[in-house]
Amino acid sequence: MFGHTAGMLRWSFLLTIVVILLYSRSTDSIRWLALGQSNKLWNHAQHCPRTRFERKRYGLAGVQTRLCKRHADLMPIIMKSASQSVMICQQQFKNYRWNCSSVRQVPKLPPDLTKGTREQALVYALSAAAVAHGIAKACSSGTIAYCPCGNAVSGAKFDDYIYIFQRKGCSDNVPYGQKVSKEWTKIKKFKAAMRLQQQQQQQQQQKQHYKQQFQRSRYRNRQRVQSQRSYHDDIIYMRENTNVYPYLHKKHKRIFLAPRARMNHHNYRVGRNIINHMLELKCKCHGVSGSCNLKTCWKVLPPLMQVGEMLKKKYSRAAEVRWLSGGNSARYSVEPYALVGRVTEDDLVYIRKSPDYCTEDPRVGSIGTQGRTCNATEQSSAGCDSMCCGRGHEIVFEYVISNCRCRYVHCCYVECDRCRELAEKHVCK
Repeated sequence: MFGHTAGMLRWSFLLTIVVILLYSRSTDSIRWLALGQSNKLWNHAQHCPRTRFERKRYGLAGVQTRLCKRHADLMPIIMKSASQSVMICQQQFKNYRWNCSSVRQVPKLPPDLTKGTREQALVYALSAAAVAHGIAKACSSGTIAYCPCGNAVSGAKFDDYIYIFQRKGCSDNVPYGQKVSKEWTKIKKFKAAMRLQQQQQQQQQQKQHYKQQFQRSRYRNRQRVQSQRSYHDDIIYMRENTNVYPYLHKKHKRIFLAPRARMNHHNYRVGRNIINHMLELKCKCHGVSGSCNLKTCWKVLPPLMQVGEMLKKKYSRAAEVRWLSGGNSARYSVEPYALVGRVTEDDLVYIRKSPDYCTEDPRVGSIGTQGRTCNATEQSSAGCDSMCCGRGHEIVFEYVISNCRCRYVHCCYVECDRCRELAEKHVCK
């Protein structure tokens, strides 16, 4: 009986892992960035995917499809955010070995965006930030009818002995943008995984019951046997305890998530929260002859490109982590542990080192740098020494079409001719 129960427990555990991984794959990914490639204008519920094939085409999970049907007016903004995420990522990394070209393959995800690398961390954070940024801006511009302005700036103050009244302006609604971003990117398949977890716990309790009955019939020293049993169980189940942990929200709800899923959620949160510290105060003066006795002030977010630059800095400082658990089986405290230095809730994290991206290797998502253009005079990442990975480069001459003989035409524009010129280009071997 004990052997049969143990076998059932192992199969149940394996089934739980498979289901969790399937759920993580279907909902916890950036496949939805494929929305940026759509030429459709999704502004009505009937435009949302109706079949699994359509969902798969745009990389949408069931949760995202339902959100599309309930709030179709948000979809044009989310689609624009997806397009901007890809564009900004490629713009910022065009002079790096990893040039973010793999994001163009969505909804298919190459290994560099699924293995838990720092590149994956960046793309997840950038996509979440783009949605939060776009929604916050749309609220203040009136694009979303039911979304109000953000926190108002009001009050009065003395400035150089002149009484200045600050009238309320319409600020970007960052909290609402973050809320939509969180709903769009979070996993909704919690209940099924938790049910499987509860079933596993029930089977574990049943196993303990049968085991105790078996041990009572053979041993009299219950304390000694109980101690041996606990130690034995710790050894047996150490593998499952170190590979799949419960994930704790602030409300201490236990949820089954794989390490990469927890990494993705952490980086999503970093992307959403980064815009909290990037609000800028803008004011417009009113008054006679520019006296500025009355000012209208509001808080605005900078362009998304600046948000991307901030995340790029975090990318360079991203921390490699392992997820540690402590406590007993009834309660866990799961936190990312940095292998080098310390990690905070504002840091990007990754769980696997990136390849050097020097040579083509589909197994790790590297397209290599052979044939890439480089700058022979720079020592930065765009320089030929770094870009070509020591293989050297060659000089190629090709004709390019560019503006020439430009002149000012009254009134009022600049007119140029198009000329064909021979240009020198450095290409990695």
